[in-house]
Amino acid sequence: MDRDSLKKVNEFAIFLTEDCNVRCDFCHIKKNRRNISFDTLKKSFLFIEENCQRKGTIGFYGGEPLLAYSLIEKIIKFVKKRNILKEYSFNIMTNGTLLNNEIILFCKENKIKLEISLTGLRDARHNHRVFNKSRMSTWESTIKNIKKVEECSGDYNVIYLISPDNVKFLKNSLLFLLEAGIREIYLTPVISKDWTKKSYSDFKNNFLICKSVYPYFRNMGITIYPFSKSGVNNDVNKTSSCCSGRSVAIDVYGNILTCPFTNSLDSSVKKEYIIGNIFSNEASYSKSFVCRSPKDDCRNPFAGCLCKKNPCKKFCLGIYGVSPDKQNYMLKIMEFIKTLKRY
Repeated sequence: MDRDSLKKVNEFAIFLTEDCNVRCDFCHIKKNRRNISFDTLKKSFLFIEENCQRKGTIGFYGGEPLLAYSLIEKIIKFVKKRNILKEYSFNIMTNGTLLNNEIILFCKENKIKLEISLTGLRDARHNHRVFNKSRMSTWESTIKNIKKVEECSGDYNVIYLISPDNVKFLKNSLLFLLEAGIREIYLTPVISKDWTKKSYSDFKNNFLICKSVYPYFRNMGITIYPFSKSGVNNDVNKTSSCCSGRSVAIDVYGNILTCPFTNSLDSSVKKEYIIGNIFSNEASYSKSFVCRSPKDDCRNPFAGCLCKKNPCKKFCLGIYGVSPDKQNYMLKIMEFIKTLKRY
């Protein structure tokens, strides 16, 4: 094992399943019913314990990871029994529709943070996210479950997804979330949508309005990214498409990937980003052409797609289905966010 190759890595995205209970028109993950095996999951955790930094973060991803909730229960019990990864924090990236009191209390008791994505207000949701079977909007279900988490004093944040057709509702959406008692919010543009000159202008105007009121809410203990300084370095993955050198992903087969986003690539392209496998107990960035030592000034939101030296750039936006002729305004949005003053 080339231990030096992973010594800087402290963020891990573990894909528990490729299945999901909802359909999002902006989602880049290819769906099937395959779950990670518990043996692969255990081996992944032991791999991290033996080869990587002593302190870091492990996120459970999907699909919808709560479809594999039993695996989360089992692996947390395994971690406690083996007394490993004592300085690691855990989070679950979820659409929030499957949350119930049992899951919320389990997460609270085990200090697992819930990261709940939301597509907008009721009048701004359109049909971006619907249930697989009913084709009904997931909005009411997600809001109801966020309130449950809040009532249980669970640790969570809300990732508000901004698209060209809901950006005009951004101010009202933010106020709604704040009035609902949510104290940590990520404003995140959807990369896969076709941004235009008009929607880009709407994005800038609405973003600046939200930014202008942020100091007031900050004094109330509310955090809104990317206006907060703490979001630049510590939580860059939620607003950045490049986490090279700091983060790796482990897919349901045990493959180690250069970043979480490469898990969605077609197999013919994905193999270029596989740097090892947890069963062979080896992984090395020397097997990949990804940047191995990102500078501090590269940790701004979306720096990866803007970096002229980024070898992944040709795939970065393409992962999200953004055609080359539509990438110009997406890049403008990234550049705009990158230059925002943070408080």
